[in-house]
Amino acid sequence: MNASYAITPKWRVFAEGNNLTNQPLRYYQGIQARTMQAEHYNAKFNFGLKFDLFN
Repeated sequence: MNASYAITPKWRVFAEGNNLTNQPLRYYQGIQARTMQAEHYNAKFNFGLKFDLFN
């Protein structure tokens, strides 16, 4: 999920979020009962301010 807001034509505030439901990443070998790989990640958030030099 991401969102941004233009304060001026050159300045923008933004927010991003990944893995908001905190679901593991799984790979299977043929059927769901045969898990080949499982990785667990937490939710990740990124906030910031952007400046556009060439606008």
